[in-house]
Amino acid sequence: MCPQTQAGERQRVPVAGGVLVYESRALGRELIGFEDVENWDDLADAIAARGHGRGAIHHLPELDQ
Repeated sequence: MCPQTQAGERQRVPVAGGVLVYESRALGRELIGFEDVENWDDLADAIAARGHGRGAIHHLPELDQ
């Protein structure tokens, strides 16, 4: 069972190349940006593996922690 989160809470998912940052919504969650980016190509691969378009690396911000 997944822990319940409130809308607006951020969830960080470490992946090869950096950290994906999601924000909880009323239904599900939305990818809102990235943190600790070390390799953009690896990060793009991780994004694609999760069903997002690789182009998200060009449209979403690199966030401060």
